[in-house]
Amino acid sequence: MRPLLAAIILNVLAWSSTSRADDGAPPAVAQESGSWPAETHWYEPSNPLGLEVFDRDRLAWMAADSLGLRYTGPLKPNLAAQLRALLLETPQRFNHVVLELDSDGGELAHVEEVVRILQDARRHMQITTRVMEGSLCASGCIPLFMQGNIRKASGASIWVFHGAQRATSGLPDVAATDRYLDLLGAAGMSPAFRAYLTADNRIYRPGSLILSGHELFAVHRAGIITELLPAWREQPPPAPTGLLPR
Repeated sequence: MRPLLAAIILNVLAWSSTSRADDGAPPAVAQESGSWPAETHWYEPSNPLGLEVFDRDRLAWMAADSLGLRYTGPLKPNLAAQLRALLLETPQRFNHVVLELDSDGGELAHVEEVVRILQDARRHMQITTRVMEGSLCASGCIPLFMQGNIRKASGASIWVFHGAQRATSGLPDVAATDRYLDLLGAAGMSPAFRAYLTADNRIYRPGSLILSGHELFAVHRAGIITELLPAWREQPPPAPTGLLPR
């Protein structure tokens, strides 16, 4: 998926001249609130691959019953065990969880296992999923994102849909693709967007549909993103060297 990144970025940049013209004024942008203000991001240091955990021991401002998770890269089989240990432990430690995703997906069986864990956890806690500006949520990442009670994404995030493939074939498998679409539909994807994905057998053919978060939310109204986050990333200016504390 990563070799396509240049084309994906061009697609994201193109929405302002295409999708906005089709939809009129852009939608209102939702700001995060409560324990997770919009300016609180996890940009530094650079995201390592895999799962990062942000709790009160790492970020002193967090509430004791809140947990931040960020997953970067392909979905690995050990993700299910990691999430089970964090979210389904007894006694329950967390009531509020933010899961941030930047992933090009993974095998459908692993995705289905993680979906079941998130569904179980969601019965006991509030889960917010988010995809930030410039981040990717592709293929098997999308069903995971949709397990959030609240699902936030930037208009400048990148979304990729394609059919489910077996490891030994570059062709989408019809039965597996239907299972993938059922996961999305059960989590709230609109029937109209499913019809769009399957029109002319689009998702059953080799290739990918690449959309920006703005297109997915405002143009297709796909039911995948519930709140649109800003595309603007705040960055405070560095302090002059002469003013640094000594």
